Amino acid sequence: MRFLFLFLTFFAAGCASDKPVPQASDVIAEGLIVPKEITSPGTEARYWAYNNFVVHLVTNINEQNKSKTPIIYVHGLGGNLTGFAPLINLMHRSKAGRPFYALDLPPFGESIMRNADLKIHDYTEMLQEFIAQLGVPKVNLVCHSMGGQVCIDYALANPGQIQLLTLISPAGTYEKSPFVNGATNHFVGINVGSVDGPGTIAIGDLSWYDQNFARRMLTDNPLVLVGIESFRLNFHNRIQKLKTQTLIIWGRDDQIFDFVNGAYLKENIENSVFYVIDGADHTSFRTHSELIAKLIQKYL
Repeated sequence: MRFLFLFLTFFAAGCASDKPVPQASDVIAEGLIVPKEITSPGTEARYWAYNNFVVHLVTNINEQNKSKTPIIYVHGLGGNLTGFAPLINLMHRSKAGRPFYALDLPPFGESIMRNADLKIHDYTEMLQEFIAQLGVPKVNLVCHSMGGQVCIDYALANPGQIQLLTLISPAGTYEKSPFVNGATNHFVGINVGSVDGPGTIAIGDLSWYDQNFARRMLTDNPLVLVGIESFRLNFHNRIQKLKTQTLIIWGRDDQIFDFVNGAYLKENIENSVFYVIDGADHTSFRTHSELIAKLIQKYL
């Protein structure tokens, strides 16, 4: 158990943004913050309170574009909405263009979280309530890594609500044993063997894990705690139930989740297309934003 916990610590570090994780603070008192990297016309920042969350978001919604189907951007573990800046700037160049909302998942970016355990389903329920409050017939989702996991969870429960689901190197779709072996070999050079075989299912599924205990006795680092929750929730055997039109994008040099997972998704999601980007890693939406913008626009 100790080794698996250490592995998940490395996993969380590997998935994280290269920016330090901000400490939870009273962002409301600091005022609304519009990231300087986002230059989309008419962009403004807002805060939205939901249960134990105070969610920071940016949007370009206005009278000219409010009737169009919006795009919602959902980032990955340890990241924040600024990671989508290159893509947003390409996708939303005019006030009359398609509206967008980019969210900071609490407690990352400028969002905060009060108390409580944090599960992937909590993010999904937050996203569901946010979309419900928008009052629109459909949305488009652009989701990266753990954000993709959240969006898959949402799409399985709300297939009729999504026009296009764009998954960029999504988490939670791999077979656990190959993933653990590949990740530990990459990060620490160790082959750990199967975590899903007979007699080890409880370890692979972390059924013994208690987040509150881990927070009190081991670490309160949200990267690690949310990373473990991401590992626990896996859609590998449920992905066939996803009926939403899906665009799958993967970097061929992704060292976090192998691009062969994208081929598995393509084979098992009925209404899907799959693109592998040569020379791209886990953050292809940053380094190849122009190509990804063209792909998204092609299928909208």
